[in-house]
Amino acid sequence: MSINTMLQRGTGECDASRTALKTPVRPARSRRRLASVAVMAALVMAGSLGVAAPASAAGYATMTVQAGAAARWDAGVYPNNLVGWVTSDGWRNPKGQSSWVKCYTDGGWATGNYSSNRWFLAYVNIGSRPNPMWLYVHSSFVTNQSGVPRC
Repeated sequence: MSINTMLQRGTGECDASRTALKTPVRPARSRRRLASVAVMAALVMAGSLGVAAPASAAGYATMTVQAGAAARWDAGVYPNNLVGWVTSDGWRNPKGQSSWVKCYTDGGWATGNYSSNRWFLAYVNIGSRPNPMWLYVHSSFVTNQSGVPRC
């Protein structure tokens, strides 16, 4: 009779000669669940340490936006359109920041690193705001460009 059976039946007897104590073997499903819990805990810890999860986790393309690029409410150089300047990722990327990019649009012409009317809607940190925002950044300040839909 196993220890679990005795405990369920309420009997206090235990015959060590008949019942060998064994380390329980976890079924594969429990091991997978334990592994997924460990991964989730690691992601939570990474987030609490200020380490960003991969941007692709949000379903958006990941591109690098150059530090110092103007971030704007709309795709063009218009009065009262400037929100702030893109900051860097610090020691991880002193020349820019890794950002989610939702889409692109063709708006007003501007010259940054080159002339273009293409703008990306990127999730960026700017110096004047405490939290990242979805703002337009000129395409010449975005590297690692990949395919995104039109806004």
